[in-house]
Amino acid sequence: MKLLAIYFITFYSMLWTSDEVRIIKNPVPNCEETNYKNLVKFKELKESEQSKEFLIGPFSLVVDENENIFVYDQILAKIFKYNSDLKLIKTFGSKGVGPGEIGGTSARFILASLFIKKDQLYLGDWYNKKILHYTTNGDLIEEIYFKKRLSLQMSPVIDNNGYIYLNSDPKKDSKYIIDCFDKKGEYLRGFLDRSNLFVGLYLKSEPKLQKNPGKENPDWYSMSASSNIQYSINKKDQLLVYSTTSGYFWVFTKGKLKRTGKLWPRNALSDYKICLKEVAEMGGFYPFFDKLLIDQDDPDNFLLNYQYFKNGDKRFLYKFDFSGKLDKVYYVVNPQKSFISFEYKKNRKFYGITKNKDNNLTISIYKEEKNE
Repeated sequence: MKLLAIYFITFYSMLWTSDEVRIIKNPVPNCEETNYKNLVKFKELKESEQSKEFLIGPFSLVVDENENIFVYDQILAKIFKYNSDLKLIKTFGSKGVGPGEIGGTSARFILASLFIKKDQLYLGDWYNKKILHYTTNGDLIEEIYFKKRLSLQMSPVIDNNGYIYLNSDPKKDSKYIIDCFDKKGEYLRGFLDRSNLFVGLYLKSEPKLQKNPGKENPDWYSMSASSNIQYSINKKDQLLVYSTTSGYFWVFTKGKLKRTGKLWPRNALSDYKICLKEVAEMGGFYPFFDKLLIDQDDPDNFLLNYQYFKNGDKRFLYKFDFSGKLDKVYYVVNPQKSFISFEYKKNRKFYGITKNKDNNLTISIYKEEKNE
């Protein structure tokens, strides 16, 4: 847990951009956890089963219609394709700066994610300022280059028109949180004024804001920066944007803002405050919920990872609908206190990337436990 805290301190202090922050000191819960469902692991990728090529730094995972699993390794700058039994089918992509090559994201504060739409794969490449567009067979279709300055968080999502959505550049003079581009990488428009970013949960005392608050201001609990934004798009072309340090979310339909709300479950809020007090001594913070994913079995729902409950023997995945209603809370019994990031849900299976106490990274698949 301390290693994760150091990571967040470093990452978020580097991307700090705000001069003003609105603080929610004592947020009132607007939903409560009452429906818990246990998830049980039934498949896991073992290093001995990874053949000659094996994962070193898996960061993003998606699943196609045939339940093939695609994992992007940010250190190797390579995509691994597994079948539904986690047997390696092939790898594709290579590290470099030339045509068809991937810049890689070995630096922890540069993030790149896979996105899948039917039989098409998209991968963001911040180093080379492009998106690589593949078939699910690993054939490169095209490279989409961008003239506009891009965020270090290169996580493309694609709508039914082929338009591309990316986190905007985190500089102060950037007007929007999300940028939209056409199929050729030409800028079209932005979504959400950046003032929505600068809202934080739980502050011990309002500090005099500085460029590197993580190092110079140890008494703040939680602030927002551009890196704290999660976003995705469902099959109905609804764009969902979520702030991980305030709990606010926004839903756009056909380019228009249709809903603004907040996701403040009682137990998570209470626990989050305790965790933030502890990490405040280090000058940093944890995000509230993290890693948003659309429920591929029901596009009217989405899921958010929650890692930090004090009873560290469990990891949680909260399920909300697009109105903000909390449906249920999935949990994994985790006595080893491994870091589990759920990345995808499809065909009632939950796909996660796990880091254990020995710092080994692997892929796990879970199912909801059947009632007796």
